[in-house]
Amino acid sequence: MSLLSGLCKLFEKILKIRLSDHLLGKGLIVDEQFGFRSVHSCLQQVLRLVEYATEDFKTKQKTVAVFFDVAKAFDRIWHAGLIYKLYALQMPDRLIIIIQNYLNNRHFTFTHELTHSTRRPIRARVSQGSLLFPLLYSAYPNDIPRPSSNSCYSQITALYYRNRYKKSTFLHLQRAINELGQWFCNWRIEANPEKLAAIQFKYSKIRSQHIVDFDTPNLKLLNASIP
Repeated sequence: MSLLSGLCKLFEKILKIRLSDHLLGKGLIVDEQFGFRSVHSCLQQVLRLVEYATEDFKTKQKTVAVFFDVAKAFDRIWHAGLIYKLYALQMPDRLIIIIQNYLNNRHFTFTHELTHSTRRPIRARVSQGSLLFPLLYSAYPNDIPRPSSNSCYSQITALYYRNRYKKSTFLHLQRAINELGQWFCNWRIEANPEKLAAIQFKYSKIRSQHIVDFDTPNLKLLNASIP
């Protein structure tokens, strides 16, 4: 958690206004990114998926959705990578330099009773409780691979695709998952294997007790398997 003085909080508020004017005011954050944005909510993302899936029922197509949860999302923001991404978004140099200096030379210690650890540098993470860092976190996945269907909310990413034929659907999704997995590796992001999930939507008069059909092939993300 971020414990800041009143002066630092005022500084963050001013800096956040400047960042918002550039990132949100100019529409640089992709539409699929809903996390920490005004008039954007998780319910809207759910509605998008529901509408996408129910459109299939008219043409007897099936939709398969795959959900990824980023492990320790705030702790995975690589500072050097974040600065690179801010330059890629063509932010003013003066703002990037201020943010870089603000992130640099941070340290942490661990205390247990009367024992204190040595000071260690913080090279990754954005602080929860800070006014500024949620906006920086939203900018970090801005270049996430975007196949035909992809949505993001805070630390959750969803891929979904529809087709009449199961084989075509899973081939398409596996290619998208491979691309996303490579992006995770490049930017030092780790998916939580315990929260990876897939679900299939299809029209049927008989309610199935299976999340996906029993003969559905596994989708794989690096060393994790999505059932």
